[in-house]
Amino acid sequence: MIHIGFFVSNEYVKYMSVAMASILSNASNEDGLAFHIITNTENKINQEKINQLKQIKDFKIEWKILNQSIPFEIRKDTRKDIPALANYSLLISSVFSNIDKIIWLDSDLIVLDSLAELYNTNMRKYSIAACPWPDVFQPDSYKQQISINQKNKYTNTGVLLANLKKWRKDKAEEKLLKAAHDFSGIYKFHCQCLFNIVFQNSLLYLPQKWNYRPMIWLNPQQVSPADLLTPPKIIHYANPTKPWSEIGAEKSEYFWQYARLSPFYEDIIYENSRAKLPAFIPSKNLLREILSYPNKLKKLSNYKWKYRLSIGKTRKKYKQKYKSLKKQINDLKRTLGA
Repeated sequence: MIHIGFFVSNEYVKYMSVAMASILSNASNEDGLAFHIITNTENKINQEKINQLKQIKDFKIEWKILNQSIPFEIRKDTRKDIPALANYSLLISSVFSNIDKIIWLDSDLIVLDSLAELYNTNMRKYSIAACPWPDVFQPDSYKQQISINQKNKYTNTGVLLANLKKWRKDKAEEKLLKAAHDFSGIYKFHCQCLFNIVFQNSLLYLPQKWNYRPMIWLNPQQVSPADLLTPPKIIHYANPTKPWSEIGAEKSEYFWQYARLSPFYEDIIYENSRAKLPAFIPSKNLLREILSYPNKLKKLSNYKWKYRLSIGKTRKKYKQKYKSLKKQINDLKRTLGA
């Protein structure tokens, strides 16, 4: 059984559902999946909608409603967009006391392959496994501020493989809470920084394919050629520009591919279109163009690579297709005021 965890507010469940749809769609027949969700309020409607994802592949699910205050709920970090609910990430070894290993995920990501390879990583000596950030984003000066040894790498823990058995053996939660107190007002990203501080000597670095982020595709010079040439298994939209709220966001075609499988698909479109759509009721043709937008983005990406990698008449053909489709997309963006 592969155990997978999320923390999510009721407002963000719809985006978590897309991540879940991608996991279920790409799981192998042999993969048994159990989802463990921490949220702050019970919402039967949302839970019933999530259960509809079993039409893709069957799974087990556990909801933990944790709405009590906890000692470190009022924090002094620099990220006001990280909800207090995220604090419970520090307590997952006790919240899920019957689980020894879990893949803990942010909700703003898409999984493109079975998670079995990641889950079966040998973690006997390690507390967590995560992908390093390029050093340009977390320089040595910041690592020094939060007492991370210069030889160690800072990681993004939006995709985290956690050895909860080792957490309990090492009393990791006590150490995490102490670090939250000791580095109050210094750390930038709360739980992520605390994981890097406490587990820096028992942290396994994962290949970037498990957490392919904007800082990689926008700064390819900061990662190894091997990481660039390896197809991503998880695309993580770890920046303020999200694919559901920004037309034309990088890699958004992957999000919309799986959003269509979510029972929240119409909710996602409605909620994020109100600020983008013109005040008038769109014509049937415009509505058709809007609904075909995700497919157009995917085609555009395919045409781009085909004309770049081909030669002669084939290159010319795909270059023309790319330009034509690019113009259609730009025309639609202008119509929507994007």
